[in-house]
Amino acid sequence: MLDSTRQAQFEHILGLTSSMLEKAQAHEWAAVMGLEVERQGRLVDFFATEVTRAEAAYVAAAIRQMQEINRQIMGLGEHLQQQIAGELQGLETGRKATRAYNLNR
Repeated sequence: MLDSTRQAQFEHILGLTSSMLEKAQAHEWAAVMGLEVERQGRLVDFFATEVTRAEAAYVAAAIRQMQEINRQIMGLGEHLQQQIAGELQGLETGRKATRAYNLNR
C-alpha cells in the first residue's frame, strides 16, 4: 500500500485523467492537451521514486484505470475526427457541384 503522500500524488494523477475525459466529452481539446502535459509531469515525478512491492498492486490497478479512461478519450477523438472528415467531404461535394453548375451555364 502507498504511504499517504504517494497515494495523494497518484489520486491527483487519476483526478487529472478524469478531468481529461470530462473535457474530451465537452469537446474542449485544448484543455485535454493542457491536462495531459500536467499529468505527464506528475507521472514523471511519481515514478522518479521506485515503486515498492507493497505499492505495486495499487499502482497497477490505477494504471489500468488510467488506460481505460485514455481509451475512452481516444475513442471520442476518433469519433470527432470521423465527423469532421465527413463534413469536409460534404463541403467538397458541394464545391464540385457548384463548379459543374457554373461550367454548364
